[in-house]
Amino acid sequence: AILGAAAFSAFQNRGDVALAEKLGWEALRDPLTPECPSPAMGYCALVMALTFSGRTDEARRVITEGTQTLQAIGAHPFHRAQVLQTAAVSSAMMGDTARARECAAAALELARASGNPSELAGALWARGITSAGDDPAGIAAIVDEAIATVRAGASGATLGHTLALRAQLWAQAGDMPSALGALEESIAYSHQQGDMVMLTVGLDRGISVLGRADEAELVAVATGVVRSGPLARVSILSPDERKDREIFITRARSTLGDGAFDAAAGRGAALPVDGVAAYFLDALDRIRGLNDTGPPSGEPSA
Repeated sequence: AILGAAAFSAFQNRGDVALAEKLGWEALRDPLTPECPSPAMGYCALVMALTFSGRTDEARRVITEGTQTLQAIGAHPFHRAQVLQTAAVSSAMMGDTARARECAAAALELARASGNPSELAGALWARGITSAGDDPAGIAAIVDEAIATVRAGASGATLGHTLALRAQLWAQAGDMPSALGALEESIAYSHQQGDMVMLTVGLDRGISVLGRADEAELVAVATGVVRSGPLARVSILSPDERKDREIFITRARSTLGDGAFDAAAGRGAALPVDGVAAYFLDALDRIRGLNDTGPPSGEPSA
């Protein structure tokens, strides 16, 4: 349990894929028993490390082993849902949309059965990101439930993720005040938690939000951060989402011109990890206006 938690922390908080893999294998070195208080974390960390390393076949084998082992030892639905939630994210990154949605749906079913609000919030997030392109209104309701569950006291382990996704959905619907507010909260929360993966997701998804706000220079800076900067190694967007993101990157390059775009992207790539959040939070304050009288971030405008 301790090695599994350390493995997941190495990935999620440090972005250290190699260390996450090493500790993940160590966590699973000995057979799991029903008494293990946290049997899923080793599998979750290892699956993500292998996925990021491009070893997708190994990642799939670990997913299969994890789901079968946890079921065999009679693990609580909470832990089984954790593995399936991770499998959904991993499958989406591989471009296996059908498998991602299948795992997300199964994770959500188990999470509801577990009665654990924190796992429910995570499973709702996984369901949202694997189906966001199909039914924006339906997915918005799922994401809103995830956010509300956290605000009611569940773990915020996926709050930055869900806020960034909600920001995209609001931007697509033309509600830019709510979109920018949710994006600002996503970045601030992720930075506060020291969660590199969540912060990267906020900027990844923020590119489309900022693009819709006609902030071409900020799109360019964010592009530098997520492509070449210190957060580049932990982006979890699916291939389809990356294609959508490229539309706004191309549009920003056309607006700024190659020289100005590349200069701004270079500034983003050169930002230190601790400076990324400050830069974008200052920029979002400017965009929204220091005397903004709109709704609190994360709530829709009227």
